[in-house]
Amino acid sequence: MDHSATGFDAILNIDPEFGKAWVDWRYDNARDRYLSEHSEHRDYTRLWLRPDFMTTMRAILGRIRIHAKGAYFYHGYGEVFMRVTDRNPNNAEITKRQFDLLSAWIAEHADDTDEMKFVFSLVGRFKPQQRKDLLQVFLARNTKYEDFKRLPLESNLQSWSGSDVGSLKDVTVFL
Repeated sequence: MDHSATGFDAILNIDPEFGKAWVDWRYDNARDRYLSEHSEHRDYTRLWLRPDFMTTMRAILGRIRIHAKGAYFYHGYGEVFMRVTDRNPNNAEITKRQFDLLSAWIAEHADDTDEMKFVFSLVGRFKPQQRKDLLQVFLARNTKYEDFKRLPLESNLQSWSGSDVGSLKDVTVFL
């Protein structure tokens, strides 16, 4: 197993399009073409440390968006590529890079509500202040209330441990 994505990273060095092809293959081979945050447990954090992380991760996440388009909600497969464990020594740098990528994506496509629905489905794991900052990037470029209403402003993860009250509190802080 390539649990830490070392081989995946090496293949990307040879073929930068491999990430998109991998996502296509995963969806094509998934039962009912359904993937979620539970579909895979590989640690992709090393991809966020690549010099070309912005291009690489945008391509991978963009391909996931294409496959998940039309679903009632995004299934969370993008979460597989966004996971950062507290034990990771590069946690702060990876989180900053993720924030930068999502901020640029929002700034570039704030008027595309379908795309923003996907991007904000990835924002749920950020700290409340970072989520507010990303929402401000959106609102600086799109002030249409109908578009704002479509944004998922809470985590789309389908399971949790303990009470859901903490999640609800986070939504209030987010707003």
